[in-house]
Amino acid sequence: MQAREKILDDVARVAGGAVSAFGTLRRQVKDEVRTRIDELAQRLDLVPREDFERVELMMYKAREEQTNLIKRIEALEVQLGKAKSSSQTNKKPAKRSKK
Repeated sequence: MQAREKILDDVARVAGGAVSAFGTLRRQVKDEVRTRIDELAQRLDLVPREDFERVELMMYKAREEQTNLIKRIEALEVQLGKAKSSSQTNKKPAKRSKK
């Protein structure tokens, strides 16, 4: 009976050691993958997320301003068109002289 318990204790110890070894191996693999990804990001010269979001916000603001300016230009063109048409209707046709 004691031999059997001793064998079970040994098996439990080996299993515990294996679990510990796999945990350590898991951490090492995770660290290695993270290191490789960081190196790849450095080589690709990727932009940090904060910088990207800042530039994206600037783009949206610039697009909104551009849309507003286009509307103002169109309104001014309409006003200019009305001014031209009213000035043309107020002009009297020039008299032609007969020779």
